[in-house]
Amino acid sequence: MSFSKTLANRSIMLIMLVIGYEMLMSGLSKVFGGFVTGFHHELSTSITDAFGFYHPILKGIVLPNSVLFATGATLTELFVGISFILIPILGSRSFSSGLAKWGLVTSVIAAFYNLNLFLYSGDPFFVNPSAPYEESVSIDLLLALMELVLFYHFYQAIRWIKEETNNEEPKIVHSAIQ
Repeated sequence: MSFSKTLANRSIMLIMLVIGYEMLMSGLSKVFGGFVTGFHHELSTSITDAFGFYHPILKGIVLPNSVLFATGATLTELFVGISFILIPILGSRSFSSGLAKWGLVTSVIAAFYNLNLFLYSGDPFFVNPSAPYEESVSIDLLLALMELVLFYHFYQAIRWIKEETNNEEPKIVHSAIQ
């Protein structure tokens, strides 16, 4: 199966490339911008913006281990960015079960990461009339939702590939040596 055969798959490829580019650029900004060293200070000054139930997690787990979490955030963005750029490129000719599984894992990691960013930011779910000059929907929430769509797509691709493999007739190979 070629990953780029249908309009739907081409749309998925485009979404993956856009998310991949955004995540890769964000990860590179963190690498070259001193994110790991400044994360503790940034988190401690902005922790009050997070959703209420998320405060204890940030204060008790993330803040004391800020270097570990900042490094993890950087590596996650680089991994997701590179993966979401490579998967459509490698799958443009032939899309395998291995690529679908790689995409499935990457989309779960990316959705979890962006959901945590959304909870940390405390941005509104939808309309926020108290801040008309701000974005109405958080980009982190939108990314998490798009990554869940990618998860569903890869899950369906794995099922489709498995069904296609099971439906193929077994080929009898005749030996040249009798």
